[in-house]
Amino acid sequence: PNPVSSELAISHLGAKAVGKLSIFNSLGKEVLKIDGLKSENQTKIDVSALNAGVYFIQLNIGKEIFSSKFIKQ
Repeated sequence: PNPVSSELAISHLGAKAVGKLSIFNSLGKEVLKIDGLKSENQTKIDVSALNAGVYFIQLNIGKEIFSSKFIKQ
């Protein structure tokens, strides 16, 4: 994954509805939660307040769950 310093761009390919997005630290603690994302092709999230390290993203779209990770510089 590419390192991120302040803004994380997430592409969700024009999903009809996005229920929520959660970001977890390497210990599994939820550090950011966004409910009710609008259905757009890309969402930009301000992660500048997060400490440097590895984080995991969980994106709930309808009944599907997508996961990924990113590195915060």
